[in-house]
Amino acid sequence: MVSAKKTFNEIIFDTNICTFHIIIMGEQIAHLSFTMEDHLRARKIIELNRNNNIIRKKPSTNTPVCKELSEYLAGRRRHFDLTASPFFIDRGTPLQQRIWRMIAAIPYGRTKTYGDIGRALGNPSLARAVGQAAKANPVALIIPCHRVTGAHDPGGFTGGTAIKKHLLQLEMENRLE
Repeated sequence: MVSAKKTFNEIIFDTNICTFHIIIMGEQIAHLSFTMEDHLRARKIIELNRNNNIIRKKPSTNTPVCKELSEYLAGRRRHFDLTASPFFIDRGTPLQQRIWRMIAAIPYGRTKTYGDIGRALGNPSLARAVGQAAKANPVALIIPCHRVTGAHDPGGFTGGTAIKKHLLQLEMENRLE
């Protein structure tokens, strides 16, 4: 029996702080990145499987993902209703998946350090692995890796430190105490 084709929709969404490169499957976000390089790598993985089909979509603020991203960037949304598709998450290592779950649990407007997450995993020396998992995060903002910082600096971010600082400032200004 041949399995049904999975259809992925591609959206390039320009905002006031960056361009989001989004791949959705149904109502779930399969991949959300800040860079075309990450986006093209994700497309290649999808296209390598013959049971997948990518349809390019014209950007529209009427799509649920664009609407939620716009609300988030305007400070009116603190939680995304859309969920992450397991398509790329399941490709992460067991350690990455554990780290992503911990990052996803960091509340809006709060941060944890790479070391905090390493200690929560039972080994403070895992801080570097936490950073690598954050870098490999397939669904930026849904798994809010911008909320993971260095002990004395913002730390790295796939979207760049300027975007990371902007997102952290946005959340600090709009968080509910």
